[in-house]
Amino acid sequence: MRLIKPSQISGEIMTLIEEADQQLIIVSPYCKFSDWKKFLNKINFLKRKNTKVEFYVRDNEPTTYQEVKSIGYLPITVPNLHTKLYINEKYAVVSSMNLLTYSDVNSLDIAYQTENKEEYNELIDYYERYLKVFKNQENEIEDIYATKKHHQKIINGRWSEYLSNLISYELNRNCWINFNDSSIDIQCGNVYEAYIINENKNNYLNILGVISQKEYDLLSTKKDKFHENSNLAVTLIERKNYTYNKACHHSKINLKSKNIEYLHKEDYNAVVQIILDFITTLQDFKQHCRQVSI
Repeated sequence: MRLIKPSQISGEIMTLIEEADQQLIIVSPYCKFSDWKKFLNKINFLKRKNTKVEFYVRDNEPTTYQEVKSIGYLPITVPNLHTKLYINEKYAVVSSMNLLTYSDVNSLDIAYQTENKEEYNELIDYYERYLKVFKNQENEIEDIYATKKHHQKIINGRWSEYLSNLISYELNRNCWINFNDSSIDIQCGNVYEAYIINENKNNYLNILGVISQKEYDLLSTKKDKFHENSNLAVTLIERKNYTYNKACHHSKINLKSKNIEYLHKEDYNAVVQIILDFITTLQDFKQHCRQVSI
């Protein structure tokens, strides 16, 4: 195993989380990360990738339990847990560090990272023998877009206000949503438009986002970069005259609503999820474009 220097431990753990594509196992008896923005951003990235996550914490620690639930996971509690272990499908880090903002800033910890399959399998064996036995149900990510949860948070039909808050949280920037006849305009560092179209007595959501020429060219040839974090099909609209290039998603979900301004309660879930996923994924792609050359 490779020794990780104390000042690099949290960075190595963040990298391990970011590189988890299929699964992530976090074992941390104590957790306090509500103000740890880097960690929260990594977790949100995993949600968009649909990475399966298991979160093991110490039993009878209500603060830790609520911290994990607050980011959308059901903690798996283990009596007398003292192990700190971080595993993705490629490698693992065993450490003395809990997932605490305080530990990241103040604690002197030690950690090792696996360097080969044998070392990795030893930690997997430990996990399966001593931890997995407490997993009495699949710990899938809680769907933060589930209809019931939506209805609890959307007050007096103000679904656009709820969506604005979600986008602001995901992107860590202000978001404004304005109704414009039969569409909504969304401004969050980029300009988006969403509306419902009526086709053969069916109602479908369309959402468009402005993209630069470089982004248009990259999306034309490398759509896989967009689809790495999303299942949303994207079409491109090339600018003409004084218009802008745009990326567009045409949803195949048949809505009850004919107009986005008068959205039925039954459509809250689908509309919020599609718009949020499209915007966060396109913003991720824009960030990717800034880092590459054509």
